Amino acid sequence: MKTTVDLDDELHAQVQNAAGLICEKPATILRLAIREGLPVLAQKFQRHPPEGYFADAYGDSERIEFEKAMGTATMMDFAKKILTASNLAGWRDQLRRAGRKLVVTNGCFDVLHLGHVTYLQQARQQGDALLVGVTSDDGVRQLKGPGRPLNSEQDRAAVLAALESVNGVCVFHELDARAFLQTVRPDIYVKGGDYTLETINQDERRLLEELGIRIVILAGVPGKSTSALIQKMQG
Repeated sequence: MKTTVDLDDELHAQVQNAAGLICEKPATILRLAIREGLPVLAQKFQRHPPEGYFADAYGDSERIEFEKAMGTATMMDFAKKILTASNLAGWRDQLRRAGRKLVVTNGCFDVLHLGHVTYLQQARQQGDALLVGVTSDDGVRQLKGPGRPLNSEQDRAAVLAALESVNGVCVFHELDARAFLQTVRPDIYVKGGDYTLETINQDERRLLEELGIRIVILAGVPGKSTSALIQKMQG
């Protein structure tokens, strides 16, 4: 079986000769290979991809892109994106070895709305993979009051994992995200909505700055917040 590098180089060469194009992502190369009349090579790749090719080096979004190009796209089992404390560090190391830039955000995400999905999509665009830390049920009660959360931590994690922009989700059980952030040590940390550098958790901010992690604040969608939505539902 060809190695990832050998196969990637062969596709690069054949597509470049056929169309004079150079592309970085293998899924894009495969789409061009199909378009430029190289279906045999593309189908060979589909039947016998190098072991761990998508999982290790490129990830689920590239696998889906490839499958769309081949007309074989299937629904991903989003439960596989939900990580635990026991496999979180290994998942992070895998991304690091592949040279993928990790973006991390965290929050309660009790009732997912347009503001959430907009900022999560924008956060994903800051790097190569997006990991979302989810505050546990006990943490949400301490932060938001006894009536919250409306959705359990398992349900909140599952809904987030079903989003295409999200590569991984992990529930953390501390009141703040410092231990979670210390474990994953992202390249970029993102917060959205009405936050500023002065209003994010300052203990988390100090840790991020000590670790040399870039902090990005994304603008929220006006009028879209969980609190406002709950108030509207309650009449």
